[in-house]
Amino acid sequence: MLIIADDLSGALDTGVIFAEDAPTKVLLELPNTTFNMSSVLVLTTESRHLTADAARHKLQQHFPYPLTIRPLYKKVDATLRGPVGAEIETLLHITGMQTAVLCPSFPTVNKIVKDGHLYVEGKPLEMTALRTDPRNPLITGDIQTILRTTTSLRLEHIALNTLRHHPDLVHDHITHQSSKQILVVDAETDDDLARIAKILSKHPDVLPCGSLALALQLRPFLVPSRSLTVPEVAKADKALIMSASLHPATQQQISYFQTRFPDHFWEIDSTLLSHNAPELINTVTARLLHGFSTSHFALLSVSPKPRIDPDAVTGFLGQVAKNLLDHVKGVFAFATTGGDMTSALCRALGITELEPLTQWDPGIVQSRIRFHNSPWTLVSKSGSYGSAPFFIDFVQRLL
Repeated sequence: MLIIADDLSGALDTGVIFAEDAPTKVLLELPNTTFNMSSVLVLTTESRHLTADAARHKLQQHFPYPLTIRPLYKKVDATLRGPVGAEIETLLHITGMQTAVLCPSFPTVNKIVKDGHLYVEGKPLEMTALRTDPRNPLITGDIQTILRTTTSLRLEHIALNTLRHHPDLVHDHITHQSSKQILVVDAETDDDLARIAKILSKHPDVLPCGSLALALQLRPFLVPSRSLTVPEVAKADKALIMSASLHPATQQQISYFQTRFPDHFWEIDSTLLSHNAPELINTVTARLLHGFSTSHFALLSVSPKPRIDPDAVTGFLGQVAKNLLDHVKGVFAFATTGGDMTSALCRALGITELEPLTQWDPGIVQSRIRFHNSPWTLVSKSGSYGSAPFFIDFVQRLL
């Protein structure tokens, strides 16, 4: 099975749900070898912040034509951030499929699709904080309007009443098409997603597109259950937390940690990053080395204001981590917030493959990485997930 995600957080939280049933790997690069069809491979294209044309090009570079791997799942953000329409259109082209079924609904975190519109915690998407998201501002929650900004494919809407009471009509929409299309399907509950999964199970040559929630409902149809044993994770010698997320939930977690462990908290003034980053990296590394000489854990972040280029922040933190590991012996456990931060750390350390092991909570995944020929632990979370004590919980679990 192949899952294609547009960021590393989404790749990990979707991949981990299959880890108990099949060997699962999350990849930042495609392997040169042939796919092992008995395993689950999850590829992140790192395309959420790209233009539509750049996202299309990246998919075309990653995959040969035709792409014949089945089952195939396109993981999308539950609020449709990124060039979703362009990516679905490109995947239909390189797979030869005619129809994609799209439902980004994630009911357990109060994100649903109603009348073809995205709602978050009962509010239309455009009335939430995502309207002013610094990287992906979402000015409308109407899914067809969102898709039309990056695709010219035919779009159809399947209403909730049709899904619940007339599934035969959904089958007709799938089977009787004359051109490539995207079907946008309403879902307000997990039972609605189960209905969609049951329909999709009868159409293996349709491209399912959705959040983690739809993947959960599809899992029994996609991968036979084998109940693999999740390997135990050895305790680490030291723990480093790197936070680059501006989400209020993460900022609350940082504040909670700082008030309890002020001597283990390091915040870099964001204005300094634009002046002499290499010198600053060395300075921060030296301070962390001194801190780790008497302590076993630290939280490193960049001040949320003034806001600067997010890639500069994550790249800076990733390079600090690499410099630190070049000088400190022992096994580290890492925690990262946001897919961009997790990707930046992996790039800095030369890691292209992760093995998701278990999910602490929705959006929080514990994975195994290999560094210095040893298995290390990485706990990643999306910015909006986790309770206030998350960072402290991480330290207590892994040390």
